[in-house]
Amino acid sequence: MAIAPNLQASGRGVHGSAYLTAGMQSSTDPMFIDDRAYVSSMNTVNRGGIVQSRPGYRCLFRLPDGNLQGCTYFKPLNSAPQLIFAVAGVVYVSPYPFVRYSALPGVQFYHAAPRMYWAVGTKSAVTNEDGTISVVDPVRTLIMQDGGFTRAAYWDGETSRHLDPSALETPLGGPMAWSGGRLWVAYKNQLIPSDIDNPLSFSEASILAINGIFFTGEDITGLAEIPGLATPQLACFTEVSTFVFQSGIRDRTTWSTQTAPPFQSILFPEVGCVSHNSIVSQYGLLWWMTHTGLTNFNSAKQAFVSSTLSAQDVEMASSKGNISPNIIETCASYFENYMLVSVPSGDKRNRHTWVMDKTVIDDITDAGLPAWNSIWTGTNPKQWMRGPANGVMRIFHVSNDADGANRLWEAFTPDRLDNGLPITSYLETKTHIDFSPRATGLDLKQFLRAEVTFAEIHGNVSATIFWAGTRGRYKKLAEYNFVATQGQLRAGTNVTLNTNIQGYRPQTRTVRTPSINIPALIRSDCTSCGVESERADSVDVGFSLLIVWSGRAAVRSYRIFADPEQEKSEGECTPSETGDTNVVPDALCTSGFEG
Repeated sequence: MAIAPNLQASGRGVHGSAYLTAGMQSSTDPMFIDDRAYVSSMNTVNRGGIVQSRPGYRCLFRLPDGNLQGCTYFKPLNSAPQLIFAVAGVVYVSPYPFVRYSALPGVQFYHAAPRMYWAVGTKSAVTNEDGTISVVDPVRTLIMQDGGFTRAAYWDGETSRHLDPSALETPLGGPMAWSGGRLWVAYKNQLIPSDIDNPLSFSEASILAINGIFFTGEDITGLAEIPGLATPQLACFTEVSTFVFQSGIRDRTTWSTQTAPPFQSILFPEVGCVSHNSIVSQYGLLWWMTHTGLTNFNSAKQAFVSSTLSAQDVEMASSKGNISPNIIETCASYFENYMLVSVPSGDKRNRHTWVMDKTVIDDITDAGLPAWNSIWTGTNPKQWMRGPANGVMRIFHVSNDADGANRLWEAFTPDRLDNGLPITSYLETKTHIDFSPRATGLDLKQFLRAEVTFAEIHGNVSATIFWAGTRGRYKKLAEYNFVATQGQLRAGTNVTLNTNIQGYRPQTRTVRTPSINIPALIRSDCTSCGVESERADSVDVGFSLLIVWSGRAAVRSYRIFADPEQEKSEGECTPSETGDTNVVPDALCTSGFEG
């Protein structure tokens, strides 16, 4: 919400925002976004309308060096969960509590395969030679593929080996999905279903004298069961379109004659998927990445009607505008109410993770209005995995980090530290133009100073506040260091049963910056004066703040103070510009502007 103007007799105005529940809005001019929104943010979450440091990352261990190919979560029946990952064709298993790992015996994939594909199914039946089906004890099974370079393999917690397609076992392939009691395997433009309730056997087609292979024209890029349906249906994606298969029809002999609806049909003729790992189902809604951006099932259905696809990630334009042309490695997941989409912005690896919160606040009046929180940095997720461990839901990812090392990370650690180190975050506010009643809209104003309220401060926090108008670069106003003593129960402390443990609460600080030093601003080279305008940068129609902090903290509210600026009423002639040295510094201005 906007903070109401508080005018003094001189006409001085003040404007700002709090309760920032609308999240990031970087696709719209910063002057015209909602007062409850902000332009961009990094390494933050938005809960209760305050923008706070994100949860932390914790490195579980360093992985072997080489071509990082992906990871998955797997829980065998009646056994502890396992984290599975692949590097240079070798598959490794880390059992709970995830402190060690070992190579999976009998399995070796192509070392240069770009990625691994995973699917979990339950083997509870076998197909006999006469076509009858016998029930067996259920075994949860992980199927692994490297995109068709090597034969598929499986692991059930006890046995691992490659499968033999010539013996009617799982064929070579890429994307896979378990739907309708069958494993569906994609290989190029072919979709091949397994026997019923047996992901390791593909013999039904030969027994029933039915080919059992479906074709999509273009190569298949992703598979997923459509959530929320009474009868299972499988979404089969190519880069340019989406098919649907009636996977819930268990009687295979009816597939070729089924007409209401057809067993295979086109679902979205002009909406495809570029990455199998980008497909995620949250709260009954399927999301995936297209060539034009992130979309979901509801939006794609609307595009089918109107021929216009409404991308659901336009608010992330500040990151999306720098995204790599090759987004095939995009990966996504979800945790609690958050959806995470890791994209190659400014890098070939997934350097940015976009974070959407489905419940920014618990107020029922704002229900159903999710908001993009920020971009998260620090790791380069190759693939996400999530699942329960000892009764607690946890989320992990593998990353080829900036130093070239492969690591396994756990996300959403409550300490809001990355491996014990403080996280650097920022918030870029909207451009405020309404300093009513004497300086509103496009009237000129004179920037003076700012006021920021920091909340949730815990431990040592350093913060810097910058300002800018609609021209030029951000210029530093002030730096601060806060100390909010932490509780005694933390890493590196020793306590006994009779120790009286103090848990100190997070703290709040409200800071007022010095007024800007206008003579220093005019003298500095870090100005747009004389290039974009003849006026000093402090005279503009609107102003914004960039608030940067390192450590555990949040921004609850902020205010900007400005004076009305006298404007000329007569017109003037603007001469044509000449020369080729009109430049504005392309960096933050960090000195020469404090009061």
